[in-house]
Amino acid sequence: MAIVTDLETDREAGTGNMNPKTEESPLRRILIVDDEEAWIRLWRLNLEHCFKCKGVGAHSAAEAFAECEQAVPDVVVTNIIMPGMDGVDMFFEVHRRYPTLPVIFCSAMFRKQDEERLKERMPGVFAFLAKPPDMERLIATIAAALRMTGEEFTKPPHERPV
Repeated sequence: MAIVTDLETDREAGTGNMNPKTEESPLRRILIVDDEEAWIRLWRLNLEHCFKCKGVGAHSAAEAFAECEQAVPDVVVTNIIMPGMDGVDMFFEVHRRYPTLPVIFCSAMFRKQDEERLKERMPGVFAFLAKPPDMERLIATIAAALRMTGEEFTKPPHERPV
């Protein structure tokens, strides 16, 4: 799988926005929460390219909650260590507000041997991935999260079961 870069996006799409939203086909929303802009940009470009979705970035839990209030995303990908409210506390609040919203942790703090302990501590988290993730694994994990909720990623949000 090729990684999409800013240069390729600009050259192919001219604007950096590869998938403009239209009234006829609302786009799926993937919320990317990370305090580092470089990760948000890289993941947003690649996810928009692979899923034909709208990647939305938030640099903090507060920004993530504001984005969710505007439009609840289809899936959240978040870092754990961030200034202010960390990703773990953010998950518990997101899970309280939106119990069926899939949350995927992607953090340099994650170690595979901690996965079972983390799953016990945070039931409801869809997946834990080490950062930097293999992009194919991240994409497959997001696709699986959307399928597990019964909201096939091939369907626009208005056609999904409630």
